[in-house]
Amino acid sequence: MLWLHSDDQYMPSDLLSHIHHTTPMVDGEPIPGLPPLGLDNLEILNVFGDQVALTADEEDPIIHPKWLLGETPDAAGKIHNATPCIAILVEKSDIELDAFYFYFYSYNEGGNITQVLDPLAGLIRDSKAGSGMHFGDHVGDWEYNMIRYRDGKPIGIFFSQHEDGAAYDWEDPILSKTDGRPIIYSARGSHANYPIPGDHVHAAVLIDYCDEGPKWDPILSAYFYHFDPDTLALRPVIPPNQPASSPPPASNLTSFFYFSGIWGDKKYPDTDPRQETVPYFGIKRFVDEGGDYGS
Repeated sequence: MLWLHSDDQYMPSDLLSHIHHTTPMVDGEPIPGLPPLGLDNLEILNVFGDQVALTADEEDPIIHPKWLLGETPDAAGKIHNATPCIAILVEKSDIELDAFYFYFYSYNEGGNITQVLDPLAGLIRDSKAGSGMHFGDHVGDWEYNMIRYRDGKPIGIFFSQHEDGAAYDWEDPILSKTDGRPIIYSARGSHANYPIPGDHVHAAVLIDYCDEGPKWDPILSAYFYHFDPDTLALRPVIPPNQPASSPPPASNLTSFFYFSGIWGDKKYPDTDPRQETVPYFGIKRFVDEGGDYGS
């Protein structure tokens, strides 16, 4: 169960809608001659290499078009008209299973660069970058938790946090649970996951903010899969909240899993007027999906 931040305008997003609002590009040029793309054929882009970028269409991401904002859960924590979660079960042995919960957001807003610790704060105070801009922004954002089970019982949980993360024993007192389910706090803008609310320092000087904003129950709006680590095969399974009599999906909706490119725009070059760089540290305002701050 996730608590999204109360001031975060970038909510969980529908995977298929995101694909439909982007154009695959290589070196800034659209790939010609492609069929309509979706979750069941996205991996056809892999023949063009791993630098294919699902680039935002028409409206500039900097003006925050509506499709980038995702969908806000209702009071019960359910997201309607979108499927932003991918649940994947991986049986590692006869007694051990890892359950991954991947969360997708169409936009990642990095930290406000004025809200950082010294020495970075002192160095940017008089620079153009010290205007309150957010740095480390990118289109397309994947985060996840993983729960490890042994003999059918949970024994630990991992939280994704930027390029890294943190793991805890299941009985660690830092974890809160409701009806046996762990509580996750999603940081404002960056969507990094933490076990407690409050301010969290990462990368030595940058800060993530977590509080109890909208509640999101991700398994109410998820695709469910089983992954075989030996064959790398992914297959859909019937989710627990779907009646057994429900019709099967029109396709197996697994191709997106094997897409090796970037789920958003490539990092804008320094010549792009939207791009800014923090002096001394080389932190960019806009980066690739999957790379939060690198220069």
